Amino acid sequence: MNGIRKVGGIGGLARNYKGEIIFSFAESIAFGPPILAEALVLRRGLVLALSDSTCAKSRWIVECDCNTLVDWIFNPESCPRMYKDIIKEIVDWGNSRSCIFRKIDRRVNTVADNLAKTDIG
Repeated sequence: MNGIRKVGGIGGLARNYKGEIIFSFAESIAFGPPILAEALVLRRGLVLALSDSTCAKSRWIVECDCNTLVDWIFNPESCPRMYKDIIKEIVDWGNSRSCIFRKIDRRVNTVADNLAKTDIG
């Protein structure tokens, strides 16, 4: 592998009620299980939204294309111990903002998927 460390990428975005992008992000992450990347992207998106003045004034609908992660958010006791802390953070932040979490089809999540791929390297 020539000393090159493989990494993954996460990416997401926030839109307003008109569908206009408020902010987007793409970051490299250490290689790990895909479900961890899904959890990290949700946590990062919530952190960024909490610090964005436009988002701070709005009610949030958080969409995710990972069935397992959405299931864990609705039933945190069902997630494996190694993910409990990050799921608890997501749930706590979501509850503090009265977020609506919902599952979306991966086919309609192409913008976030493309963002995740931009910062792999």
